[in-house]
Amino acid sequence: MTEEYQTYYNDEDVDVNRLYNRAKVILNGITSGRIEEVSEDHPEDYRYDRVKGVIALVIHELHSRASVSGVSIVSNDGYSEHYVSETEWQSGLERAVRQALSGTGLTGCM
Repeated sequence: MTEEYQTYYNDEDVDVNRLYNRAKVILNGITSGRIEEVSEDHPEDYRYDRVKGVIALVIHELHSRASVSGVSIVSNDGYSEHYVSETEWQSGLERAVRQALSGTGLTGCM
C-alpha cells in the first residue's frame, strides 16, 4: 500500500502499514463492512481504484491529524486558536469518505 499511497500524497515519514490497519477499521465502520466486498483479488471491479484512493485518504487524514494536534486556525491579531474536536474531525472524515465512495453502493445506497 505504500507505493499506492505515494501516488496520492507526497507525505514524508508516514507509517503506511500501521495506519492502513486503522484505516480499514474506520472504513469497515463507515461502510458497515461493505468495503470488504472490494479486494485485491478482483482489481477489475470498477470500485477497486476508488477504494484504494479512499484508503489513502484515510491514511493521510490519520497522519495529518497526529501532526497538527487539533489546531485548525491560529490568528496573531489578538492571538486566538481554534481546535477541531475529535467529533468534528470524525464527522468531516466520514463526509469525505462517503463523498469519495458515492455511487459505489459501499456506503449503503447508490
